[in-house]
Parts: sequence; C-alpha cells; structure tokens
Amino acid sequence: MLFDRNRKEVFRVRSRDFADRISDDDLLDAARSLGSAALDLGVAPPRSEPDEHEDALRVDAFGPYLRGIASGTRALAGRMIHEADRDEALGMSTMATSFLEAWKERRASASLGG
Repeated sequence: MLFDRNRKEVFRVRSRDFADRISDDDLLDAARSLGSAALDLGVAPPRSEPDEHEDALRVDAFGPYLRGIASGTRALAGRMIHEADRDEALGMSTMATSFLEAWKERRASASLGG
C-alpha cells in the first residue's frame, strides 16, 4: 500500500502467496506520480552480523540460486500452454533477476565499504 500526504491510498497490491512480488518499478512509478522529491538515503548498514545456521542458504550461494530460478522459470515459460501460466513463470523469472541484480549491487556496495 502507498498513501499520499493526505493519507489517501494511491497504490495497493495484494499478493496471492509468499512468492508473489510486484516489480519495484510499479511501486516506484506510483510514488513518483505523487510529485515528491526523492530522498537519496543510500544503502542501510547492517544492524548486526547475521547468525550462521547450518540449514541456511549461504550468502555466496545467492547468485547461483537466483540465476537458477530465473533461467529455470524462463525455460518453463516456453513450455506453458496457457498464457496465464506463461505469464506467471515469466513473472517469477523477472522477480528472481531483480533480486539477483539487487544482491549484486549490495555486494558491490559492501566491498567498497558502503
């Protein structure tokens, strides 16, 4: 949900499940339409070092994991018969690619001390 300064709702998305994510651009476009100046807050520093857990996906595995999701769902989309199913698979591929790019940017920023 996105509200304007007068508390009027201007944007809403309701997810169907935990993996249902909109493009960042959809929300950012809605925010830009409000005409407010953007704030450059930079990247938030981590509050603390995460606890390591043997069952957790290692941070260095995010790249191959997200690339696998993106390419696998893109390949599945090519085999889908129904357009809605194809769109769903392509949406998941787009989401994984977006997460991968954000992960790369975060790693680059962290390696530069940012």
